[in-house]
Amino acid sequence: MLWAAGGLLAPLPRLSRAQPGGPAATAAESLAGLDEWLEAQRVGWRVPGLAVALVKDGQVAYLRGFGHRDAAQTLPVDTDTLFRGGSTTKAFGAASVALLVDEGRLAWDAPVTTYIPEFRLAGGEAYASISLRDMLSHRTGLPRHDLLWYNNRALTRHGLVERLPYLETSAPLRARYQYNNLMVVMAGHAVERVTGMSWEAFARARLLAPLRFTRANLSAIDLGQDGNHAVGFTTGAARRPVPVPLRHDALLGPAGALNASIAEYARWVQLQLGQGSSKGAG
Repeated sequence: MLWAAGGLLAPLPRLSRAQPGGPAATAAESLAGLDEWLEAQRVGWRVPGLAVALVKDGQVAYLRGFGHRDAAQTLPVDTDTLFRGGSTTKAFGAASVALLVDEGRLAWDAPVTTYIPEFRLAGGEAYASISLRDMLSHRTGLPRHDLLWYNNRALTRHGLVERLPYLETSAPLRARYQYNNLMVVMAGHAVERVTGMSWEAFARARLLAPLRFTRANLSAIDLGQDGNHAVGFTTGAARRPVPVPLRHDALLGPAGALNASIAEYARWVQLQLGQGSSKGAG
């Protein structure tokens, strides 16, 4: 897992492996040269800072920060530096639904109107059976319509539900994959309706706290107040990095609100590799 303060990196180098029939390579031997390669890539791609974790056999085998977390390149990235998680948050949104499915409080394939009775999409009865599985699989027939929520600081999630019938659909239900932030937000809203908690409060209590995400938060406001967070950037004159102000989207929640460190994301990877068990996620 690699978190960078902007930019994409080239594929990882081929790390050393034990030869068939030969002695197994030690962890140090297997990762020899990785520090230097990552730093060379960071410099070559003009990325101010990045953080990397490798998880093998359920254990964190590598954890390190590189470069700087600010465009001025004065503050170092470490393994506790907070990065914006963006749409990796959607996995946490889906996990919050899955917890309630396991408890029998939600069902993957029940119509979402079971939990949000006023939920409607344009197109009428053809979309009446939309389920949580459909929402999280991006197959509801609704295209992105992100301008509904983007930078809209006056709208509530209930207000989003009220406006959905006025958004044009562009495909039949379950006929096409169409990436959609709104539907993931609505899946999180079902969590809110069933539990009586905000999605953020539920995620903190049932996901972040058990996994010891003590550095993480779910707000760009909180991120900006943290003394160890990475700043996003664009390039200005002479391709020098220029910081981009943080933008808080209160509606986004389960679709993109998580800010976390690489050490915490390594524990999330351990949870996935452990098939839902956080045992050993140190």
